[in-house]
Amino acid sequence: MAKKFTWPLGVFARQQLTLKGTAKENWAELARAARLSGDIADAAEFASKAGDESLLRELEQDAVAAGDLFNYQAVRRVRALEAEPEKIHAIAAAAKASGHDSFAQKAAALLPAADETAANAAD
Repeated sequence: MAKKFTWPLGVFARQQLTLKGTAKENWAELARAARLSGDIADAAEFASKAGDESLLRELEQDAVAAGDLFNYQAVRRVRALEAEPEKIHAIAAAAKASGHDSFAQKAAALLPAADETAANAAD
């Protein structure tokens, strides 16, 4: 039986999880613990290994609502999905509303030229 690990993980624990494997339940438990700690990128990776699509959707929704481009991209990457322009718009708007103009600009820069012009015109 694989050893159970708890959050936060050290380098050795990460190696053991990867090299020796662990049960899906342990990955899901680690994903939930990482989410509670605010480590969304790790939570997404662990949820993916657990096959927990529900948690991955929640993590993505949280990232969009928070205007967090980095975490949105992390969740989309582990799900092997492309970024959705409407969600990038929502991220840019949420970032701008919370006073994170540079994050809003980074999100808007990912939009196709026509979408980016429309997003800037709305401001």
